[in-house]
Amino acid sequence: MPNYRLSTNDGVVLQEWEAGDARTAEELAVEEVTRHRMTDPPAAAEYRLEEQRSGTWATVGHWGPLAP
Repeated sequence: MPNYRLSTNDGVVLQEWEAGDARTAEELAVEEVTRHRMTDPPAAAEYRLEEQRSGTWATVGHWGPLAP
């Protein structure tokens, strides 16, 4: 299964997990972003969902200061 991670724009990794596909990973990421926004630190206005591909991380989702 592919590996995914959700991080804030300032580089803090909030969660890493395996998911069967990008859609499942995005659903999990939206849930985590929603929880994290409840106590959103000022530097965490943006979030990135990344997928590990051939040993490198590629951005597959991005959320700005507005909730997804």
